Amino acid sequence: MRYIAVFYFMFLITKVSAQVAIVDAPKPGYEERITAVVNDIRIIDTHEHLTSEENRIKNAQKLDFTHLFRHYAKEDLISASNEKGLVELIYNTDFPLKDRWEVLEPLYKSMRATGYGRVPLIAARELYGVSEINETTIEELSSKIRKASKPGLYNRILKEKAKIDLSIQDMGHQKFDPHFYRHVERFNQFALISSGSEIQKLAKQYDVSINSLEDYLQLLRTAFIDGVNSGMVGVKSAAAYLRILKFENVSEEKGEEVFELLLNNLPASSADIK
Repeated sequence: MRYIAVFYFMFLITKVSAQVAIVDAPKPGYEERITAVVNDIRIIDTHEHLTSEENRIKNAQKLDFTHLFRHYAKEDLISASNEKGLVELIYNTDFPLKDRWEVLEPLYKSMRATGYGRVPLIAARELYGVSEINETTIEELSSKIRKASKPGLYNRILKEKAKIDLSIQDMGHQKFDPHFYRHVERFNQFALISSGSEIQKLAKQYDVSINSLEDYLQLLRTAFIDGVNSGMVGVKSAAAYLRILKFENVSEEKGEEVFELLLNNLPASSADIK
């Protein structure tokens, strides 16, 4: 037993000596110093779907606290309820606010600790000065959201509070306020065609005729140039939602062959379409 005790004592000495500090401990308050530096970083937000400040102001009287549960927080509510239709009731302003809260409350309790579920409360506290979201605060929070929807809102939140110099909007071919935004565009409607009807729909959208692969490529060039002229700074592809991201090099002859099949509504294999 004595030998075991001696061994254990020697083990503890070795363990302690192995933990010897090789650098000086940070000065007290380092957490606050790191937080202050991080919070002072100016950033570029590389992916957004923000409505314009003008639209926000225009629709201000339709807003309430449920506005904070839009977008990805909504997806967590659907996961919590397993009923998308039920979640849609939360945003339906035809129903009283407190009735909608009764639907939301149990779902909120289930999802409030997720990454997206934490966002509504952070926004309520940091942007509107409301410390909790519950039955007693939803009227006040809704009122503050509406009152804040006035010129200067985006400058206060995006530029001053979030320190976002620019946001990259992914909302299609349109003009954006260059003070806040740059934008990217998608060309999936060109890259993912798989039938003659889709080709004709594309032609109708741009008010042109597409009778050959060259017509199609010329339209793509025109759409791309239009994007550049409207300030497009990049191209966004969401093709991975629908197909693998393996784009093989094919000959022009093969491309024309498959395109002709699609244009004339003739059978083409999925491999050829890809």
